[in-house]
Amino acid sequence: MRTGHKVAVVGQGYVGLPLAMAATSAGWHVTGIDVSSRIVDGLNAGKSHVEDVSDSELKSAIDRNLYLATTKGKLLQTRISASFVFQHL
Repeated sequence: MRTGHKVAVVGQGYVGLPLAMAATSAGWHVTGIDVSSRIVDGLNAGKSHVEDVSDSELKSAIDRNLYLATTKGKLLQTRISASFVFQHL
């Protein structure tokens, strides 16, 4: 199911990445934003660093063109339906 909705999730850690995957499961297009280029590169290669998200789940979202990770917050300038920010303190 594709909804056409777009969401940005800032922070792709143990809260943000599972939320991003839940949104892709609902058919939302997700831009996952993180400050770490190492994490972003791994995510875009289909490698999850979060225990609650499997590599296969991540790869499926990427293959369906529903998920893209980036370090560039300026992508938020595109029209999105919602955004969520998670910061580990």
